[in-house]
Amino acid sequence: MTRSLFQALARRKATLVVGALLTAVTLSSCATFTDNANAARVGDVELPRADLEQYVQEALAAQDSTSGADELQGDGFRQIIASWVVDEIIRQKLEADGESITPADIQTAETQLAEQLAGVEVPEFLRQYEITSMSTRAAYQRTQAELTGEETQTLIDYARSVSVYVDPYYGYWDIETGLVQPLGS
Repeated sequence: MTRSLFQALARRKATLVVGALLTAVTLSSCATFTDNANAARVGDVELPRADLEQYVQEALAAQDSTSGADELQGDGFRQIIASWVVDEIIRQKLEADGESITPADIQTAETQLAEQLAGVEVPEFLRQYEITSMSTRAAYQRTQAELTGEETQTLIDYARSVSVYVDPYYGYWDIETGLVQPLGS
């Protein structure tokens, strides 16, 4: 029996070394309006609602048919958005540090994703979305291992300097947890 894509993605996210650091990322987005075309934004980079919905639809379609899930609840959307926000913060920090994602980072991500999917075929949009996420985190881990000076800005410090917006339909970016929380929590 093959694992579902969500199980593979959850396992990948849980095993990342940067996971502990990323949950401590502190940002806040208390928006009083909605940007209907976008689920989230970090600085000027947007996560279009259409991309989020395509990701969810393709991930659900790629799941093991025995799981029975045919829709994603609010917590699932919030997890996907939170992961995207963290990935974008990392990508922007890499750029600010003069670093980039290398072909080796992409190859590492492709290999890891293939292992996690264990032969499950997924649509190209979903595959590229995950490779982008994994290669971004791989580049961050690689570049942080090379840094030793006190003059380097931590991810948390950098995260505090960027603007994060999450559409209130999904929740808000919690400064304490580094997660998208439902409104009213």
